[in-house]
Amino acid sequence: TAVIGGDRAVELALGLADHSASSGVATVLADLDTLNPSLAQRLNLALVPNLLTALDAHTQLRGVVEESLIPSLRGYLILLGLPEAQEWDTVQAQDVLDLMNQIAAGADQVIVKLDPQLEDLAGLSTRQGRFEVSRMVLARATQIVVTAEASPIGLARTLGWVARARNLSDAPIHIAFAGAPSSLFQRGELSEELVRSFIPASISWLPNDGRVSKASWNGEVVASGPYTKAVGGLAKKMARMTEVAIA
Repeated sequence: TAVIGGDRAVELALGLADHSASSGVATVLADLDTLNPSLAQRLNLALVPNLLTALDAHTQLRGVVEESLIPSLRGYLILLGLPEAQEWDTVQAQDVLDLMNQIAAGADQVIVKLDPQLEDLAGLSTRQGRFEVSRMVLARATQIVVTAEASPIGLARTLGWVARARNLSDAPIHIAFAGAPSSLFQRGELSEELVRSFIPASISWLPNDGRVSKASWNGEVVASGPYTKAVGGLAKKMARMTEVAIA
């Protein structure tokens, strides 16, 4: 499953991994965001091991890939991302994809946090392949979850992203509105505008919840409350559709 977006997507990916593991599903959460790798900072973890050490084990046979997967207290395994975003050009997208296939072979579900940039920069020599990891992994995702700002501007940006993503993947796309308004009228307006252009696999509303910011400050998972309940609802919608393999 691919989870797309910024900081809010990190929280959503964590929530989905937590729900999956608590349901008895062998789960791996991987940070493949080459633009803003942030899972280590979010959880107050050391930067090593990470994606680079896992790739060394996979491509150079320096160690064992499983040694780069960090056990979480909630029962799932974590693959941290690049130590610095500037190191994006040290990895090859195909190697990352092959690595994730190896990891997926030993898990029931792999949840991947990706950056939202999908532009093909092959014509720019200094930036060639900048977003190729996101493009290739997204193309292999069995389900995609997009975090969207719950506003007209956020919706417009999301629809633009969906149009680009559809050139790469026909996997079901779930829309999760973050900071969801409590007004049913506003939710209805956003939903109606969304389905005029695109029919998502599901629509979820992630409420503002003080437990989220508290958890972020403390490097913890979000405590049970309205936010985790909404994430659990999304997870159940996804489980009813198909088994999840990875966006």
